[in-house]
Amino acid sequence: MKPTEIDLVKKMLANLTYEHIFSDDIIRESVLLSLPDKEQLIFSGDNFDALFCILQGKAFVTSYSEDGAKVIVDTLQPGTFFGDIELYSHRFLALHNVVAVPNTVILKFPLHLINSNLNKNVTFLNFMCQKLTEKLLITSANYSTALLLSSKNKLAKYLINETELNQSTTFSFSVKRISEVLGVSERHLRRLLNEFEKEHLLLKVKKNVTIIDLVKLHKIAG
Repeated sequence: MKPTEIDLVKKMLANLTYEHIFSDDIIRESVLLSLPDKEQLIFSGDNFDALFCILQGKAFVTSYSEDGAKVIVDTLQPGTFFGDIELYSHRFLALHNVVAVPNTVILKFPLHLINSNLNKNVTFLNFMCQKLTEKLLITSANYSTALLLSSKNKLAKYLINETELNQSTTFSFSVKRISEVLGVSERHLRRLLNEFEKEHLLLKVKKNVTIIDLVKLHKIAG
């Protein structure tokens, strides 16, 4: 890594309060990924050979439904690691896809660096235990929240995430598939879509949806 990149990484790690975890030598042997465009970093089933940390931007964890459609599983914010579950469960195949949005910056720790250095560092191991515990708690909280959310909230969240994932306000929309993802009946989902259309939040034409008012959708999503 170049000296200018090392300085940039150190500033970003300091913003996340991670500066005490990674030494200059570790940073120097890591790889900085600056992604100006939307990019799929990981494909489900890929061999995992690194640990990743999002320094800036956002990424989506996606999977596929039974009919082959892409479904958003989770959203990764700055400070989030991915690849940790696979590496520390000794499952070296990716469970899901990871897609980064434009202008995302990620720090990649190659597997040889983890095995030769980081896994022998007690501070780092304690830190990873903390991050994995936080991930478990957040997943549990998100699951509980999802159970309590109204169908309207769920649909708004889904539409917002799809807009970011596709980097477009127009994207394909299958009532059958999305009703299964949201856990509502097709009839109820059609009713919600008609309601959103009347409120000028979106426009549905055949198998596509165009978002008209993203700000209001954010308010509904909460």
